[in-house]
Amino acid sequence: MGRETMKKARYISRVMEPGKVPDVGIRVEPGPARIVMLAPEGEAVWGLFMFPSVWRLRDGRLVCAVTVGNDEMPSHADYHYLWYLSEDGGVHWIHAVVGLEEAEEFLRERQTLPDGRQIYFEPTMISLDAVTVSPVDFTPGETLRGCRVFYRLGDLPEAYRSIRMFSRGPHDAMWREDRATMDPDIVVPAFMEPVVEDDPELEPTHSVVGTWLRKLVRHIGDPRLPSLGREKPLTELGRSFRDIPSNRIGVSLHYASRGISPEDLVTKHPDNIVLRLLLPSPTSARLHDQTYRPIMAKSDGRLFATSFGVHPAQALRVISRERDLDTGYYPNIFGSADGGQHWSYYASVHYADYGAYTIHQAHITPDMPRGNWMAMLRSNSALMLTRSYDDGHTWEKPEAIRSTSVNPAGGLLPNGIVFRMYGRPGQYLTFCGDGEGREWGNDITLVEGLGDPAVEQNRNTCANSCTLVTGPDRFLVVYTVYTHSGRSGTLRPAVLAREITAELV
Repeated sequence: MGRETMKKARYISRVMEPGKVPDVGIRVEPGPARIVMLAPEGEAVWGLFMFPSVWRLRDGRLVCAVTVGNDEMPSHADYHYLWYLSEDGGVHWIHAVVGLEEAEEFLRERQTLPDGRQIYFEPTMISLDAVTVSPVDFTPGETLRGCRVFYRLGDLPEAYRSIRMFSRGPHDAMWREDRATMDPDIVVPAFMEPVVEDDPELEPTHSVVGTWLRKLVRHIGDPRLPSLGREKPLTELGRSFRDIPSNRIGVSLHYASRGISPEDLVTKHPDNIVLRLLLPSPTSARLHDQTYRPIMAKSDGRLFATSFGVHPAQALRVISRERDLDTGYYPNIFGSADGGQHWSYYASVHYADYGAYTIHQAHITPDMPRGNWMAMLRSNSALMLTRSYDDGHTWEKPEAIRSTSVNPAGGLLPNGIVFRMYGRPGQYLTFCGDGEGREWGNDITLVEGLGDPAVEQNRNTCANSCTLVTGPDRFLVVYTVYTHSGRSGTLRPAVLAREITAELV
């Protein structure tokens, strides 16, 4: 079917509520909900027991990491995770007390490409004490959450531009180490954060043990950077960092970083304040960071990574007058033709605002069965849909198709059915089987919405859920629900897993 013919296909052109969506010829069968974890009774703090991430290890086990920490998405300060393992495809889960060495082994297997190759990029922070270049003259046109100082990646010393990359083939036991770097025209915002000498003492409370993954970030240029801090009063820091104690769950949070101003470059800061850059990477420094999607692979060997978000640390903006690169806040796409060692700016989904909607994220499927690319866009409210017919370079005007849009992640099943999540309030799944990404329907409800998402108590789920394809016609979805009824009838937060089967009829 040619492109012009496809454009005449029946098309959903209005926002629909989950209970009023059409039947698009897909039979959807949700399996039973399986408990991955239960939070302590009475726990109801937003930011704890959230953002589950699930993937398959090479030995067949499934691993799910659940966040225990501050809901501070732009920050790279807290890396607390609880770990759960399943040996039967997600039916039964056990809590595993995981040390840093085993956590790193799990993390290296998080990105498995379709050909079985695994690839891992080590997050790297650099102190500004190691950088002698000047910031770039980059004026985004607005105050970006306090970020006013930016550096061009290509201006940094060559030894500091790259990050360590580890990869292995589908039949290799050993990892190969290489260097990887992103486009030199990416602008990197500078941040500050407090550090102190001692690590916090992590004491088990309520049988909860959190692995502090920030130790797995490589730090360059300041011996204090690897240190992790106990909470200190804000008056001792002299800065407006967040102070959220959480000793009742056995982990300590330290302060979120914040963007710096030009004045901060010349200010004499306390000894426990460090100015630093997080080097850009094709994957996120944190498992639950919605900034990046998993690496996408095309059949011709090209790899793609996307970044998005309204925060400067998330957008990976590019600046180059010579290359005439667009510096707008759009979901950006970066590509690699050499297996992941070098990444260049590829294209953008050129929509930051569309009508009444502000676009925050793009969740792309680049290998639709009919040859086009498709993306679901998270906005400030509605779920937006767009497609590309020229290999991801230009995109159609977005169309609003659902009223909520938090984290519309998902995937493409081998049988040709595409699925996406959306929600908050509530958690839902929608499906498309036309091979192009036009008609969406047969939605199912995982968590019932409770009302206005702006009202805290109506957030019955974080909706920042995750999925994993488990067969030609099925996938696993792992999600949160904050009003799960335990055996005693007491409501408590929980992380649940369900296998969903989707077939064309």
